[in-house]
Amino acid sequence: MAKDQVPENRDDRVQAGADPAEDWIFVPEPGTLPTEKLPDSDDFARLRMQRANLEGEAENYFAPGLAPKEPVTETAEIAAPSPSEESDYARSGATPPAAPRQRSVQLPPQFSDLSGWDALRDIIVVLAFGSSFTTTYTHAPEALPAWIPSVAAGIGIATILAVYLLRWVPAYMKDAEPKRPEQFGYLGIVRRIGMLPAFVASIGALGYDLIASIPDLLVPLPNGPRVGVGVSVALLLMGAVMGSERRGFEGHVPSDAAKRRAARWILFLRVLLIASFVLSLVMMVGKAINGDPAFALVTFSYSLGSLALGLFIANPKLNERPSHYVFLVGAAAAMVVGAAADNSLRLEYAAPGSFSTSYVWLPFALAAFGLLISRPYVRSSTLNFKRVDWLMYAARTFEFSRTMHIVAFAAVLVYFIAVLVGYDARGGSGLVILQLILVALLALLSHFGRKALVRKSAVKARGNAVSIGVALTLIGFLGVVVFSVITGAAAGLTNGGLGLVAGITAALMITVPAPMRDEYGAPDLERTFAQFRARINGVADATAFLPDVSEARRRTHRFPENLAPEALTPADPDLDPAKES
Repeated sequence: MAKDQVPENRDDRVQAGADPAEDWIFVPEPGTLPTEKLPDSDDFARLRMQRANLEGEAENYFAPGLAPKEPVTETAEIAAPSPSEESDYARSGATPPAAPRQRSVQLPPQFSDLSGWDALRDIIVVLAFGSSFTTTYTHAPEALPAWIPSVAAGIGIATILAVYLLRWVPAYMKDAEPKRPEQFGYLGIVRRIGMLPAFVASIGALGYDLIASIPDLLVPLPNGPRVGVGVSVALLLMGAVMGSERRGFEGHVPSDAAKRRAARWILFLRVLLIASFVLSLVMMVGKAINGDPAFALVTFSYSLGSLALGLFIANPKLNERPSHYVFLVGAAAAMVVGAAADNSLRLEYAAPGSFSTSYVWLPFALAAFGLLISRPYVRSSTLNFKRVDWLMYAARTFEFSRTMHIVAFAAVLVYFIAVLVGYDARGGSGLVILQLILVALLALLSHFGRKALVRKSAVKARGNAVSIGVALTLIGFLGVVVFSVITGAAAGLTNGGLGLVAGITAALMITVPAPMRDEYGAPDLERTFAQFRARINGVADATAFLPDVSEARRRTHRFPENLAPEALTPADPDLDPAKES
């Protein structure tokens, strides 16, 4: 070997005359085999002798029969290790880093057709019917028997339970032939029949109050209306609308005609809201002419906020604006919860009314909410949640708060005129002026909050919007405390209740969810706000130019069965394709 040649392995070093002790990493350990070459027959013989010696020593150290047994390698009968309870996934990049988490609630396989949204709809129906037991049905208890809403609600709840039993009990029968969801079409008939009493109880109360109010429409009523409509009527109507719709586990797939029908029904309820407001205007003018102008002005001030809120909810075009749809469904859901708890909260919008004394709007608004979350209407909307949508919802919150507080300012101004005319208000005109300042300040803060999100730089927009949300919360809270102590009124539109809720909602949407955080680190605020402003200003992004394939994805595509073999043979490629310009 040449003097300047570098040995490639340990044997070359030894042959070259190097001392193995000088480089300890190449010194072999006793009882081991070198790894530079495969073992030969001599190495196997030496290994068998070493193992025989070890077995003999083990017999000396252990009691007879307790020496550890070696696997019989000649027959390859090596004992397989017992599987562990938890799977140990490798960290190779091709396998998951952790075992998949088991669901907290494991449904039996028979419930595979049950959708969580369908179950949620039926839960809302049951809660609405259950709340009608404890809420007010009519203003005058002697006008209609009190057992009517109880019986209607009880039949509605029993119908929902019967539908689930008829759908799922056959799946547990022994040796039962499995049925497809399409074979449960009769459950839709059961639903409609079971919801008829709720329809009759709610629409009957509205019709009876309307007929009884016609003679008293233009005259003052110091003792109140003859019938009146309570919040129980609205809950029964909403439960009947939602409960009569067929679910997906019953084999019902909404068609295009059903989607258009849902939008037409919402439009019909919107027309009813406007017609009821026109009727209330006639009532107010008649009572003002017949000697009670203060009552007419106060009723008109209360009606403005109700009309604005009802028109917000009963909008058939909400499916074309997903961010408006999601926000208003959430707002209406909160309103439904407040109405269901009217026995405890005593909120202003859930107070009993009548066509002869006030603006009746709540039954139509809650029925529109039931249609908004129905399967046909939800499927007519393109709901595709993205991270930037949290900023969209925060902007919608500021917009809603600004619009409603502008309406509230007009309502308080009309109320102030009623006080000047002679209406006896708690706290006097000074408290009404303070109320005007409060709603004007809340409207301005909401306007500047939306303006900050849309126009300022990303960091300033986030900071200013959160600060404005905190200011809305504090001012709204102070307004609720002051006016509840002085006037005894609960949180509402004109005393800071909406500002309190809007401030908390906007601040949480901007700070808590994913726009401000990401699982891989801090997100790019500039990019997030740029996407948000492109969407809110109507600038089309790259996905807007892609074709809408949602309908094609919903359809079931079957592989053609009756085709000739020639049709399944791929066509010969064109060896000389035409060049594109």
